[in-house]
Amino acid sequence: MIRPRDFRWRLALCGAAITLAVAGCTSQAADGATTSGAPERTVTPSVAAPPSTALGSAAVTGSTASPSKSTPPSSPRSSPKPTGSTKPTPTSLDVAAREDADRAAIEAQWVRFWVIYDSIVRTPKESRPRELRKVAVQPLIKAILKAAVDADSKGIDNYGTWKHRVSWQFPVKGASTAVIADCQDQSKTGTYVVKSGQILTVGKERSNMRGEFLKGTDGVWRLRQIYVIGDQKC
Repeated sequence: MIRPRDFRWRLALCGAAITLAVAGCTSQAADGATTSGAPERTVTPSVAAPPSTALGSAAVTGSTASPSKSTPPSSPRSSPKPTGSTKPTPTSLDVAAREDADRAAIEAQWVRFWVIYDSIVRTPKESRPRELRKVAVQPLIKAILKAAVDADSKGIDNYGTWKHRVSWQFPVKGASTAVIADCQDQSKTGTYVVKSGQILTVGKERSNMRGEFLKGTDGVWRLRQIYVIGDQKC
């Protein structure tokens, strides 16, 4: 139907772009990505726990004299109150935790997008825009809706399931845009004619893809565009 492995649907879904050309990013070979997790896995995004730090108490050296019975211990001196307001400086741990959280949120939305996308033809037409707005923005929504209408008219739908091999070429670094890489296993997926059951397409074992995300004012990451890198293995 609208699976990117099929050239016609790839154009409908991704426009004319089949190479990675995202504003703010430089092109990079797919094998330069840093993978997250096992090389082949079904993604179950979770926020990675930040590395723990051992903050032990400082050891006190030397001896302290015990106060004499006739001399009461002196009352503790209060620390001087800071004047004015000071803005805390983010630590490296804060930055790492934010990066982990952003990546986990993007991975979750990436996986959720494909679930919604896979069932879009089986979703009532009036509900399709609402479902897509949960995980995507324009121009991707418009392209999928158009392709879904075309699939409706031809009686075509998706079948099967796929696996994600997620990796990150570029860190998020607190930005409102991000690009995720995925070497998808689509070998057990495809498109078919609903009425006859005829198989039309079968996916590739390794489909080299990129997803460009935007972070909305509501703090939710949504997919803006998909890029299929057909000339690079992953």
